[in-house]
Amino acid sequence: MVFTGTSILENPSTIVYYDHTESAYACSEPAQLESFTALTPPLSHFRTTLPPPGKAAECVRMHFRDTVIHNRAFTRRLRNWVHAAPTHTDILARNSAAVRSLLGVVCPFVRSMWNGLSDTIRSQVTAVQREASPDLSEPYIVIQARGGDKVREVDIHAEGYDMLMGKGMAQLVQRHGHVVLGLPCVVVGDDHQLAVRIGERAEQVLRCSRVVLRTPGGGRTAHEQKQFNDLPLEERCASTNAVLADMDIMASAPYFVGMSISNVAVVAFYARSCVYYHDRSTYADGGGELVWSYFV
Repeated sequence: MVFTGTSILENPSTIVYYDHTESAYACSEPAQLESFTALTPPLSHFRTTLPPPGKAAECVRMHFRDTVIHNRAFTRRLRNWVHAAPTHTDILARNSAAVRSLLGVVCPFVRSMWNGLSDTIRSQVTAVQREASPDLSEPYIVIQARGGDKVREVDIHAEGYDMLMGKGMAQLVQRHGHVVLGLPCVVVGDDHQLAVRIGERAEQVLRCSRVVLRTPGGGRTAHEQKQFNDLPLEERCASTNAVLADMDIMASAPYFVGMSISNVAVVAFYARSCVYYHDRSTYADGGGELVWSYFV
């Protein structure tokens, strides 16, 4: 996102297309697309926009892995600049400037992506919002429950994922006090059993007035990428739609407790700032810090 956002910032006339023809998350097989090399979003995730006929070959193509390299180089420069400050006060000031810089380049891309979310996804989001706040006037807290292969990327088993998320909830209480106590809580994620434990933790720490669970049904297990890649097309498509809806539920919530080891939480964090203009203090991280956004 950082590299794409920088491209848009430097040249506002830049148009970004997504090539999902070889993605496990697409909702159509490559043979079903208008052109095998056409740049197209997953057809039921975003409202479709294709390059003009004959223009796809003129586009600059970059693989996701290449954009990750550029993203890391960009944030590394910011981090080095922050830590070169002579005093801790100056480091904090530079940190704030670095975050503003990062959001400045990322936000145009995030807004364009969010504006393209399909009506199918938005209807899922609205249903959950109304379950949490029937008249959409009462604030609520969304809490992430990301299990499966993502949990194994970081050594958190000794303490327990639900314990760490409890620490994130405690951060939220420390920042906002009684304002966040007694609100409805929505637990969103791919692992039902984990969501139940996190819901119980939320009742203890946040004193939730009620707990709403949004997790996959039908006895489905938490997300494992290798297993996901082998699912039938229809299941992969539906699952991807659900994850995108989860992102928007997390992004739009008045308060959000997530875990930054998850890319879903990372994208939701950016959308909270770029699309919904939530203050960054309304996000609490179960891992203890936003290592991908703050530089101190």
